[in-house]
Parts: sequence; structure tokens; C-alpha cells
Amino acid sequence: MHLAGYPKYFIKDGKRRAVYFTADARDLKAMGWKPEEAAKPVSAPPKALEPVKEKEPEKVEVDIVIDGEEDSIKMPEFEFMTKAELVKYASERGVTLDATMLKSEMVEACKGIA
Repeated sequence: MHLAGYPKYFIKDGKRRAVYFTADARDLKAMGWKPEEAAKPVSAPPKALEPVKEKEPEKVEVDIVIDGEEDSIKMPEFEFMTKAELVKYASERGVTLDATMLKSEMVEACKGIA
């Protein structure tokens, strides 16, 4: 019986041999010949990518002057916060935000709170 996609090539000791029949391929394998695809060196698998670390929102220092006194506080960058973080931020300050609001509306509301 013919091999599918014949000829198939086998390699042993630097010699290459073409095979057209299944029986010949079986005999060569028994004698230590390797199919040419198996004889090729396998390249190393690609290195796994490192997981991307979540970036924390950068803190911005804002100088607030109240009655002539300076006080430095850190205000988060609301644009980089998730909707859940914005809802939590607002609730900690006594304001209830609807979770169905657009993020841009939540950002504006949190800027108004701060």
C-alpha cells in the first residue's frame, strides 16, 4: 500500500532514503531509521509571557489653602479607577452613586465630592 503524501523520507547516520510503501516504512523504522520530520531538531517552545501587573492609580498631591492654612492631601486619579472603586469612594464620603451610571458621570460626581 502506498504512503499518504509519498515519498516519505527517512534518515539514519546522515543518509536519507525515500520510501513509497507502508511496508518499507515499517521495515526502516524497525532498523532504526527515523522519519525526516522526527529527525529535525525541535525548537524550544516560546517563553511564557509574564502576567501584566495591574497599575495602581497615581496619587496626585494637591495643596488646599483654607483660612490661610496650607494642607496637603492626596487625591486619586478618578479616570483610572474602576466603576466599583468609584462607587466605594463615593459611599465612603456619604454619597450614593447608581451602578448603572456611565463611568464618565461617576468620575465627575467623585470630582465634585473631593
